[in-house]
Amino acid sequence: MLNKVSRLSRRGADDIIRLAVPDLDPKILAAIRERVPQIVVSYKPDHGLRGKMYAETAYGYVPPERRDPNWPEHEWVVRKALTDLSEKNCETIRNRKLRDRVRNYLQQHKANGLKADKALAKFAKEYGVRHVRILIKNQTISPAASAPYKGYAPVSYICCDVWRVPKGRERGEFKGVFWSYAETADGQAPDKATKKPHPAARFVARLFKDDIVAYEEGGRTSIVRVAGFSTTNNKLDIRPHHLAVSEQSYVGINVLGAKGLKKVRISPDGLVFGVEGETIS
Repeated sequence: MLNKVSRLSRRGADDIIRLAVPDLDPKILAAIRERVPQIVVSYKPDHGLRGKMYAETAYGYVPPERRDPNWPEHEWVVRKALTDLSEKNCETIRNRKLRDRVRNYLQQHKANGLKADKALAKFAKEYGVRHVRILIKNQTISPAASAPYKGYAPVSYICCDVWRVPKGRERGEFKGVFWSYAETADGQAPDKATKKPHPAARFVARLFKDDIVAYEEGGRTSIVRVAGFSTTNNKLDIRPHHLAVSEQSYVGINVLGAKGLKKVRISPDGLVFGVEGETIS
């Protein structure tokens, strides 16, 4: 079969290879489909400390005395295209007179059956308002050292430290401490002790994207891949390790910790080894 694939996949005259796979015997196909989910995939570790530090958008800081009384926790302002806003975003337009005008315009045109995005496009054209400043609440934005009135939001995070924090309960509570690429710009691995969430917290594991973790569920061990982080919700995006493409699946770190979250290492020949931390029970 491999020989046939090789012959069918020759480079074409346009210098493009078009992979052609012959039909498999149904019994072989069924056996592959049964076996693949049982294969524990070995991922090449990528724990590099370099990456894009901040999103390109700059945010303006709103001091407490100048904040909107309707949005006291929205301490940042950013410029956005009016047509990119949702109806909810329109309620956070910084200019209150413009906010009221947009709201009334939307209500009027929605009553006539026009959708919000179409109504905003019509408003922008009719009044010549293409961009507006909106208030936002974002806990990840950090003020710029050279300009405290300006802030930037980390665009991605390099890793997550999982800690067990005592809360007076039998099993305790599990928290994720996230590190952005901006915090590792000097090329040094982050010191977990500098962000220890509690004096009595116990370190569980440091997780990078594509690391493999295991936990107990329904009497069996589940092995999954860490595909991403939700820094504001204390969650990990965990996905089947044997699927190249799968949907996001965010699960709380506290939930995973209670199920015995443990970082594991997969050897190239499929053996599973526990590393960095202990099984939590």
